[in-house]
Amino acid sequence: MSIDRRIKIKIKMLEAGIIPAFNAREFKSMIASLSIEEKRIAKRKFRKLWRKLSKNSPDTRDLLADSENINPTDEQLINRPNFVILELAKTIKD
Repeated sequence: MSIDRRIKIKIKMLEAGIIPAFNAREFKSMIASLSIEEKRIAKRKFRKLWRKLSKNSPDTRDLLADSENINPTDEQLINRPNFVILELAKTIKD
């Protein structure tokens, strides 16, 4: 992925109100700098965006969420940000 495309995706993430991180290390360092209230808001916005995007893609939703189990597995939680990033990347025109 080109640097220009990564920057465009990060801008799109900021516009959506989520933390612009591509990996767990980036995410942990960015979220550590937020206050407790800002962390809560950022997490809530991510969950809201995840639910919105998963409704448009039922196949992916079935992979990343269990219908019978309320709590997602660790693997599902790790893969959700990747799905959100890919969906945001699809909306960017080169």
